[in-house]
Amino acid sequence: MKVAIFALSQTTSRLRLMGALLAPLVLTSLVGCNHFFGNDKKVTDPLVMKDQSLSCVRTVGDRVSLYLKGADESNPAEVADCLSRALKKFAADTRGRTSATGWTRSELATFFETYFKAEAAQARSVGFAGIANLTEALTGSSRGRMMAFDEGPGAQDKRRAIIDEVFRWKAVLLGGSEQTLTRDELERVQAILEGAREPLSRLKGVGDVLSLRRDQTVKAVSIADLATIATSVRQLVRVVNSELGRTGVVRSSMTIQSLALALEQTKFNFLDTKERRELAENIKTLLISGDPKIVSGHEWAEILNQLSEVLVVVLRVKFGIYRNGHLTLEGSDLLNATVAEGAQSLMRSISRHGGQIGIGAISAVVDSLEKASLLPTGFRAASINQTLGAVFGKLLSGAALPNAQQNASGLSAVHIKRVTEFVEDWNEGQHITAKLFAKGGAKKVFVVFA
Repeated sequence: MKVAIFALSQTTSRLRLMGALLAPLVLTSLVGCNHFFGNDKKVTDPLVMKDQSLSCVRTVGDRVSLYLKGADESNPAEVADCLSRALKKFAADTRGRTSATGWTRSELATFFETYFKAEAAQARSVGFAGIANLTEALTGSSRGRMMAFDEGPGAQDKRRAIIDEVFRWKAVLLGGSEQTLTRDELERVQAILEGAREPLSRLKGVGDVLSLRRDQTVKAVSIADLATIATSVRQLVRVVNSELGRTGVVRSSMTIQSLALALEQTKFNFLDTKERRELAENIKTLLISGDPKIVSGHEWAEILNQLSEVLVVVLRVKFGIYRNGHLTLEGSDLLNATVAEGAQSLMRSISRHGGQIGIGAISAVVDSLEKASLLPTGFRAASINQTLGAVFGKLLSGAALPNAQQNASGLSAVHIKRVTEFVEDWNEGQHITAKLFAKGGAKKVFVVFA
């Protein structure tokens, strides 16, 4: 479970990071952008809100915060709609001085700096929280956070750091240069927001489930709820991956070290130690293969696929498979489905390793978990690693099999098949037992163990 939650934290933190980095760009669409770019209109009046229909952007932080706390009426699709409208307005009302086809990093940096100064005065007069609320909602903490309208020491450097991160992530996820943002790239972001609207609308009111905050004793999560969440999360991944899988786009690579520094910009310190960065490298090697220290542009789609499945597994384990410390018949069915779906993800990883994930790669992850203090209490890396050969070579392949020795050297399709067959047979046995107990007058939901 700790492995899954750690991996989940990386997915969530990356999404939160992107939200925090894109927020300033979205907010700029609400003001007179032609002050700083090459629009023909010569506007000299102070920066003001020009479209009250887009004022929702000012409350994005509050909306995200309420959603993650489980507000019943909180609908993430409305946030996507607002951001989409704001980006359209930004594109329609501005153009760069250097080129009409986009904006340079220096142009946006100049705009943000002037815009933030103007908004700082407005914030003092109306109490506007803006990006501060958004940052707190995305990071879950206000300690040492970057205040968008801060005029104190280092404020300008912080704002410029945001611009640097926006363009760095743009080059990683959308491709292109770290020095320019093109209209085509902005339109592709809008396409993602529009495509995400439908699955986001089905996630209304379940923010506290996604953030693992829901108290089952207060408001239960049904198996049907979990099915809807899983379907929606996977559809969201497909929407994003339709962009990440675009051919003919050259995307930048990012090192694990750069990722750690980027996370620190929004106070996510999951990779703040050498041990955790080593763990991230070894997990990347295990699931994706390739260079352990670098995430290439073409690898992001598979990373998102893998980690979204981790999210589904974590939610099912926490809210569906076990209920009040018991495994019910319904939970047994869900476990069976979860193992079958997880097998597909593992098979993709095995395929990326040429048919077998070597025992060395698995042992490296176990060792890293121990170094990062993430192994469950009572477990030792050395003991686990010593048993891997026996588990793969005998327990999950059978000593009588002619390839038992080869099977002992790593995880392969043979082991995945054995595990799924075992869980399927075990689940079938639970159904048979439940029917026998039902005939005897017992409850239809059979509790296997407490």
